[in-house]
Amino acid sequence: MKKIKLLFLLITATAATVSCDLGDEAPSYGDSRAIVGFPRTTQSASIVTDGTDKTINAAIELIGGNNGLPVDQDVAVTYEVDVASTATEGVQFNFPTANRTVIIPAGSKTVLVPITVHSGAIVVGSNKNIVLKITGASSASATVVGSNFSKVRITLVGQCFSNLAGNYVLNYTSGPQPVLITAVGIGEYKSNITPGFTQYDMYFSDVCGTLRITDWTHNATNAISGVGQVQSNGDLRFTNVTIVGVAGYTNLSWLVKKVI
Repeated sequence: MKKIKLLFLLITATAATVSCDLGDEAPSYGDSRAIVGFPRTTQSASIVTDGTDKTINAAIELIGGNNGLPVDQDVAVTYEVDVASTATEGVQFNFPTANRTVIIPAGSKTVLVPITVHSGAIVVGSNKNIVLKITGASSASATVVGSNFSKVRITLVGQCFSNLAGNYVLNYTSGPQPVLITAVGIGEYKSNITPGFTQYDMYFSDVCGTLRITDWTHNATNAISGVGQVQSNGDLRFTNVTIVGVAGYTNLSWLVKKVI
């Protein structure tokens, strides 16, 4: 009788909820245990620094085991911000909720961890990393965390915000000339005039406040070039503007003033 009770307890303990670390064992879909982790150890997120909050996601997946099938029971996965992070929670990023547990639902293989990035705190040229670490996984079925897949490093790459579209004015000695600038792409713009030629369009780009003239109506026969800077008050100063083959149009400078 004692032997029967002992056998019953052993079977019960084996069937109980399992949560453990797989160590360095490689994921295998032939394993009956559900192996969870980050499918990638590194990823990057481009953040336009326009001052608004952005949402990025880190996926946690069934990366092996469970005989290649989706989980048949909910899997609760807990995570934390690893000390290796160079981005600071509460400064560069936050999580939408204080709960550090996400659920891979039964019948699924993945769940997303949403992260709110504060773009106003991201500095272009000074990348920050968010390192997430899975601290545990539990389910009514056998579940393990692959330690080689327990962390992901997310690099936040700041991208300059450009918003130059609007009304401007170019002051000639003969009087002011209205200028309309429209966006034709990300950081790409069209001016409805080329200074000195009010009937021809001009195109330019803006990369972190540095301007470069890229095209105008007659670029095929008379190539235009020039650089410039966005001024602190929003004005656009173009310098070294040259149109090949146009007399007197060499290394000119123009100040296109923003209309407030």
